[in-house]
Amino acid sequence: MNPFRQFIISLIAFLFLTVFSVNCFAVDIPISKSDTPTQSGQSRAPFRIPISASYTTEEVNLNFVYSVGLSTITISDESGAVIYQITMDTSAQSNLYIPIDMWDSGNYLITIQYGSIILKGQFLL
Repeated sequence: MNPFRQFIISLIAFLFLTVFSVNCFAVDIPISKSDTPTQSGQSRAPFRIPISASYTTEEVNLNFVYSVGLSTITISDESGAVIYQITMDTSAQSNLYIPIDMWDSGNYLITIQYGSIILKGQFLL
């Protein structure tokens, strides 16, 4: 085979795999507790975030590292409209996959609430 043809075929294969593999790589969603100390100098006990979150162009993946009981997950868009909401028992189900491939591009806010704890994270499509 001609070296130039081999180079072109290799280049096309590389570009094809690069473009279509973008959906395979997940991006972490940083999750943090929403409240802050009310007075300066006020200290708090360490708080462990019980969830890891990531997303691709096709789905949001939430993984509860340990159970927190009933948890309400809400995703809202830039205007504050609720796009997705579910209440799940993390004792029975530790993973949640939310399809987002039909959503518009933009910033989204994810809120996880259990008991009096509210965790928040943002992601961009």
